[in-house]
Amino acid sequence: MKIYLRSVLLLALSIVLINCASQQVLIPMQSAEPEVKKRTEVTRYMASDSSAVNVDYYGIQKELGMVRPSDSLGFEEKKFNTCEIGYGYSPTKDCQNQYFTVLQFQLLCRDTEGTISHAVTSAQMQPLSNRTIRWQMNGVHGDLLTDPYGYGQIVTVSKKTQTKNYIKMISNNDFLYTKLIEIKRIVTPSPWCYQIN
Repeated sequence: MKIYLRSVLLLALSIVLINCASQQVLIPMQSAEPEVKKRTEVTRYMASDSSAVNVDYYGIQKELGMVRPSDSLGFEEKKFNTCEIGYGYSPTKDCQNQYFTVLQFQLLCRDTEGTISHAVTSAQMQPLSNRTIRWQMNGVHGDLLTDPYGYGQIVTVSKKTQTKNYIKMISNNDFLYTKLIEIKRIVTPSPWCYQIN
């Protein structure tokens, strides 16, 4: 009887703590354990329109099979039920379907401008290394720091799918828009090459 009562009290306390917050949260995420081998460690930034506070988003990302090397580029999204997934979401309160989105990309810039008659080669491009990039998409926003190879990752949890949305990336006073589902390698104009954080 003591063990049962203790379990009920712990569950009740967890539910109260989870339901305390009701505003958008930006959470810098750190790996709980080493990921699949990558070229370099990429800092992931998590944005959520959820009211959950103590949610293990990296645990959800692993559970959904969405952890991948930093150079595995592109958009990926999976729908999940908050009461079924666990990882800090209540198993009985405010059950809803949400979308877990992972966006991995590489930012490059080319040092020439205008139209050219031949294909741009990798020798004509350079990664935007260790660059702070502000981003906005569908009312959610944040900052990220690219790694030495120009790779970045954005992780979001939202109530609506992101498949038809665009992302705006901003570096200093320059910006670009692109469709989320098309993002992989982004070649920016030459002014981005020479900006300093």
